[in-house]
Amino acid sequence: QRTLNETIAPAQSTLDQQNAQLTAKEQEAAAGEAQLNTKSAELEANAATLETQSAQLEAQAAQLASGKQQLEEGERQLEEGEQQLADGKAKLDDAQSELDAKRSEAESEFAKQQRRIDDVANARWYVQTRASIDGFSSLKSDVSSIESIGRAFPIVFLLVAVLMSLTTMTRMVEEDRGLIGTYLGLGYGGLAVSSRYLLFALLACLVGGGIGLLVGFLGIPAFLLVVIEGLYILPGVRLEYDWLYGSAGIVLFVVGVGVATALACREEIRHTPAALMRPKAPKAGARILLERIRPVWSRLNFLGKVTARNIFRFKSRLIMTVGGVAGCTALIICGFAINDTVDTIGVKQYEQIYQYDLMVVANDDDAAAMRKQVAQDGRATETLNLRVDSGEMSNAAQESETVQLMTVPNNSLNKLNDMVTLEEAGDDGWFELPNIFGKAGGGTVALDDSGVIVAKSAANSLDIHAGDTVTLSNGGSGRAKVKVAAVTRNLIGSDVYISERLYDQKFAADGVTSSASGDGTASTLTWNAMLAKLKGSETEQAEYADRLGEESSVLKAVSCAHLAATFKFDLMGAVVALIVGLAGGLALVVLFTLANTNVSERIREMATLKVLGFYDREVHNYVNREMMILTGMGVVVGLPLGRWIGGLLTAALNMPSLYFEVEVHWYSYAIAVVATLAFALLVQLFTNPVLDRVDPVSSLKSVE
Repeated sequence: QRTLNETIAPAQSTLDQQNAQLTAKEQEAAAGEAQLNTKSAELEANAATLETQSAQLEAQAAQLASGKQQLEEGERQLEEGEQQLADGKAKLDDAQSELDAKRSEAESEFAKQQRRIDDVANARWYVQTRASIDGFSSLKSDVSSIESIGRAFPIVFLLVAVLMSLTTMTRMVEEDRGLIGTYLGLGYGGLAVSSRYLLFALLACLVGGGIGLLVGFLGIPAFLLVVIEGLYILPGVRLEYDWLYGSAGIVLFVVGVGVATALACREEIRHTPAALMRPKAPKAGARILLERIRPVWSRLNFLGKVTARNIFRFKSRLIMTVGGVAGCTALIICGFAINDTVDTIGVKQYEQIYQYDLMVVANDDDAAAMRKQVAQDGRATETLNLRVDSGEMSNAAQESETVQLMTVPNNSLNKLNDMVTLEEAGDDGWFELPNIFGKAGGGTVALDDSGVIVAKSAANSLDIHAGDTVTLSNGGSGRAKVKVAAVTRNLIGSDVYISERLYDQKFAADGVTSSASGDGTASTLTWNAMLAKLKGSETEQAEYADRLGEESSVLKAVSCAHLAATFKFDLMGAVVALIVGLAGGLALVVLFTLANTNVSERIREMATLKVLGFYDREVHNYVNREMMILTGMGVVVGLPLGRWIGGLLTAALNMPSLYFEVEVHWYSYAIAVVATLAFALLVQLFTNPVLDRVDPVSSLKSVE
């Protein structure tokens, strides 16, 4: 046991020591493991730091590469910029050299032009009003034309309308003879009976006048305003009522119709009631002039003789019908006269009066170059050099008009008649029938040193005649009194022709004989214009004028063919259409009124014809034949009357730089005749049913 203990004790001690060592080793191992864990964590942290730094390094490497690339691009751009700078400097040097050369050239040209300016004579100032503006002057001319027409046409319309109103009221009073006799028999006084018809006439005039005022102050002006606004740009236009004209029209109607009604009532009231309640005795028949012409009268059949006697038996109806139809036909002819006159004015001026095809105008300094250019083109077959200035002409009353002063060289006076038809114009007057019914004038005149030749369009506005003395201005400071040798036919423009010698005599003292030298010597005028006759068609002539006008040496080039084709009055066409339409409407009303009156006052006559066995168609022919004959007579009277009134009205339309030479085409007469006869036939369509409804028995017994 003891031995066992002694044996176990060392072993136990050794075992304890080993356990202690083992524990120490375990502790040492745990400490190492802890240290290892710490180092491992540090290692992981260092690895993460390394990765971050590696990423940063890679980013910095990429940034470095990009920076190197940008640096290389910047170096390349710098090289290009340096090259562009070098090129720019080279261009700048070239431009500077060119600028210096051009500056030297410009300074030389400027000095040259300055010398030309210094050589120019004293400048002329032209002060113009707004009337000189083309648009304003055109509008003023159009409005003046409408104003002239507005003064003349209403008078004719008023006369015809009053005439028809008088006829209607007179017939109304005559048809009420029986009623008037009844009123008088019942004790009514003459004034009371007359007041019934006077009140009716007054009411009709007021109602009709009111409608007329609406149409006259609103309808017609609105129509014309639409046309004018299509041609011009206008500010706001307000339609206004003119109390004078509006009231005067109604007053004239009331006075005219009222007086006629009062006279008709007085004529009937003078009779006794018993006489008034009986039918009015037919007018006694009498031999007419046609009966005394036996060869004609003997060849008429029965109805023809009856028709002739009926036409001339009722003098008032004859006068009213012929006068009414003649007035309406005259109005239609007047409208066509204005239209035809305006349509032909351009053709007459630029094809008949102006024989040349081209007019070229240049500045004084370019006149020689202009003539050389025309000669080089080789299009002209004949030319005439002259000088054109814008001047002014005044009459004895100090009334002035702007004119185109055309000075003709002494050695070319005989050539002027080849270029312009210088036909002596007749004196115009309101009642000079030869001038109204056609062109009147003398023979051809020639320009000489005895005086100037004035165009009719200029002389008419200043009331200048051959032999008068006028004050003429050459557009500058020169003014002189000259004699009018002749007034020539001219429709457009205000031309005044003067010889070179007479020009020098009248204006040499004012130092205006030459714009080139200015030394006051005679015959040194600069011929700044040319008249030429051209080859080729009118289209080719117009195209050549356009091309020539683009030349630097030419101030203006105009073709007469182009002017003739483009000259027109758009507004006048609308006015003429309005006038013709109103005249046609008035003609229809007149014919209907007269036809209806004719039928109503002959009811018993128509009934008698039916009792005698006349068929409806025969009754139609019996009545309508008379109306057609009266209409024809009215047309025959109205055609020359319209031509005469058209001449008077056209004379009233004349304005500065324009002279209207009345012209009416044959087809205008034909249209007026056909239109009037068509209106008469149209009226028959309304009167024939009235004749068909006539009852013979009741009509013949109506007296009872």
